[in-house]
Amino acid sequence: MHTSKGMKMTLPLEHLKVVFLAASGVEQIELEAPMTSVRQAGATAMIVSPATGSIDAAHREDGGDSFDVDLVATEVEPRHFAALVIPGGARNLDALAASEDALALIRGFMELDKTVAALGPASSLLAAAKVVRGRTLSTPEDLRGLIERGGGIVSDRAVNRDQHLITSRSSDELPAFCGALIEHLAQLSSNDRVDEASKESFPASDAPAWGPSAIGARRGKKEGRTNQD
Repeated sequence: MHTSKGMKMTLPLEHLKVVFLAASGVEQIELEAPMTSVRQAGATAMIVSPATGSIDAAHREDGGDSFDVDLVATEVEPRHFAALVIPGGARNLDALAASEDALALIRGFMELDKTVAALGPASSLLAAAKVVRGRTLSTPEDLRGLIERGGGIVSDRAVNRDQHLITSRSSDELPAFCGALIEHLAQLSSNDRVDEASKESFPASDAPAWGPSAIGARRGKKEGRTNQD
């Protein structure tokens, strides 16, 4: 993407990679909407599933489209990805809950404090992976007991963000869910760019003039002059 002057415009999620954990039976709109959102923001979106090949989405009560699987769960190294997104769909969630590889992938992202976003009923997989203890989640009312038994705290918010964990009260909150995901990842991406720029501008041996050490040094000099007076 370029500006009118030919200068390159950096998209909010440029250089980020996001994986979508899904199996056959995934609700098509719940997979496509967040994938489209992250791609439009400049990120790479990839589908990960317990098995290779393709998955068949569901569209309400009818069959949906087929989607190619980009990676199998055992191939994914969470440290190489910015986020894991889990859409819903009853058959999809049942298949993923029965896959130890899928649950291990969720645990891997959570253990590294990576962004994990679960839409509506997909929070049941967080409970199955045993990663909800001490976390606050928005979840469908019929999953409240499951989350609380796992040690989680249920929020009444339509979409809740607990550090890098994003959850929604239902699949009906899809637009707000996508917005929260993009906003969160954009903030992380911005922080990363600031950190990189700081490291390039100020090597470890050269502290910036406005850093704590520099401020302390100036303060010490000032106090020294005062004492001499």
